[in-house]
Amino acid sequence: MPKNVSIQSCDSSQGIVLEPLDIWYWTIRAIIAVLTVIGNGFVIYLILCRRRLQVASNWFVLSLTVADFCIGFFVTPSGFACSFYFRCEWYLQIVFYNFMLFSSTTSLWVLAVDRYLSIVYSLRYTSMMTNKRIFAMVVAAWGSSFATTFVRLLWFNDCHNYFEENIENFYRVVMDFFVGIGSCLILIFIYLRVLFISRKVARQIKAQENEVNHNCEANELNRSLSHEEVDGDSPITATSKPKGK
Repeated sequence: MPKNVSIQSCDSSQGIVLEPLDIWYWTIRAIIAVLTVIGNGFVIYLILCRRRLQVASNWFVLSLTVADFCIGFFVTPSGFACSFYFRCEWYLQIVFYNFMLFSSTTSLWVLAVDRYLSIVYSLRYTSMMTNKRIFAMVVAAWGSSFATTFVRLLWFNDCHNYFEENIENFYRVVMDFFVGIGSCLILIFIYLRVLFISRKVARQIKAQENEVNHNCEANELNRSLSHEEVDGDSPITATSKPKGK
């Protein structure tokens, strides 16, 4: 929230503008929004219309894609309309924007957790990730985003600033840590762990391939030696036969 926004009145008719009015700013925002909508919309179409893509892991991809699609489709147009054409409730804008951004973040979290489980528990992954669990994880991602953002309405609508003075600053610190620093740390840990396990599995597969190749070469060598012994014994066997009259 901008520094010049003060929660000191319940009068929503102040017409606070949350974003700059520069043309270059909105031009860049519009280009990013269009690319976001087109790219994520295409991914949504593929997952929903191609049955072979409707697998467990892709539902988490779909959740993340829907969140990013909504950011491009709703956040930029609504921000533009509230900045130039309408006098919007600024606290609803902030809550809605944060909800979209947090939904994208939490969807990325559950996607990373799904990738982690598929690597660490590859043999049990299919039995672990049932449809109910996938649905519960996606709902938890969106539900937690909704709860942590719309709770701010409790003190945004407070006319006497009791909540704002005691909670808002603490809320910002906690959310900045978990959504900002915490997200980076969680994702770095998960993907480093996945990378470590993937390399370990790759080394094991390579070692098994080398062992199989060595066994194949040893078997081929044994076969060739056996054939040589048989070929070497054939003349002796032929000369040792008694001559018939």
